[in-house]
This record gives sequence, C-alpha cells and structure tokens, in this order.
Amino acid sequence: SRRRHTRFRNVTGVQTCALPISPTEITLDHPAPTIDSITPSSGDANGGTTVDINGSGFLDGCTVNFGGADAMEVVSVTASQIICVAPSGPTGMIVNVTVTNPDLQQVTLPTCYTYVTV
Repeated sequence: SRRRHTRFRNVTGVQTCALPISPTEITLDHPAPTIDSITPSSGDANGGTTVDINGSGFLDGCTVNFGGADAMEVVSVTASQIICVAPSGPTGMIVNVTVTNPDLQQVTLPTCYTYVTV
C-alpha cells in the first residue's frame, strides 16, 4: 500500500524533513494515568491543603486541577504518587480532580474533593 508522508516546514516555508507515518505507527510511551485515592478528601476553602494523590502512570511535569482551578503547587511526583497543594474554592463545593501528564493523557476522579470552612 502507498504510505503517506508528513512534511514539516520551518517558519520560512522550507521543508525540513519528511517522515512516513500512519495512524497505526503512532504510539505513546506511557500508559494513561489512573487515580486510586485522594487524601484528604476535603480541605480548607481558602486553599493551602496538602493533598496526596495515589495511582499510577504519573509523569514528572504533570498538572493537577481541582474543579477547574490548578493546584497552587505540585510538590512532588513519582509514578504512583503526587503531593500537591489544593487551590481555594467555594465552601461546600464538591469538585473533580484531574491529573494531566505532559503527553496530555489525563485522568479525572469525579466528585472527590470538598471545600470546607476550617
């Protein structure tokens, strides 16, 4: 069968390389992340709660999002654990937590973190 080529051009329009590719040849180096647990499951509505996310497939440089707001800080990352600092959120609101790896694979644990008044 005939193979398609993807051509890459720099900003001046000069072809820089041509690579034969097909959808079956594109693979990701890492499996998608998973979340098994989040501890604690609630934290101060003012933010600043240290949260431990356990699972698998986490990559250095990942981001953590609490109901649409990025974690204040991602303190440490291993393949099976993320320690981060939760952002602020409205008291009583229960939010999803999403981890996104640098390769854009992500996982969301729905309705797993609650903002409380401390």
